[in-house]
Amino acid sequence: MKKISLIILLGCLLLMGVAAYVQYSPASPILLEKEKALEKIEQYIERHRVPDVKAVFEFFMDLFSVPTSPKNCRDGKYQGESIYDDYNYKHVIALEIKNAKIISIHYDEVKKDGTGKRGDKEYCARMKQGSGASPAEVYPVYEAGMLEHQDLMKVDAVSGATYSLYRFRTAVLRALLKAKE
Repeated sequence: MKKISLIILLGCLLLMGVAAYVQYSPASPILLEKEKALEKIEQYIERHRVPDVKAVFEFFMDLFSVPTSPKNCRDGKYQGESIYDDYNYKHVIALEIKNAKIISIHYDEVKKDGTGKRGDKEYCARMKQGSGASPAEVYPVYEAGMLEHQDLMKVDAVSGATYSLYRFRTAVLRALLKAKE
């Protein structure tokens, strides 16, 4: 059953364009571009049900063996940001790594004009009323989870903000990829 699910997932990923190109040769049977795949995952988050997002995200993480923690990362300050989503927000994270640990982290979703969700009181009130959670409450919980667990896959979802968890994870992933370069 698991094997069939993975085959179906791979087919779906290829159909939605996660595979930037496929090249057959003895040296590289299938070549996928990580950056383009990550952009497709970010778009996928906005447009699909949470169980599907979870499955595709985990498949991506396994396929590319990307870092989920600051282990083996260089010390320094790093920023990760997504492409703009369907609602014109970019998911932005700033984190600092020291001795293979994230020691500070700040996350927000920011519009092109620089307005962040976290500080937008009207937006937060609407989200709180609609989903029971607001960015001003949720983002600090995700940041604290990352500081505690030091692994983006161990940060738990907050009820009413599961899509935000996957946006948060992609931003952390982008920052960790920079720290590994």
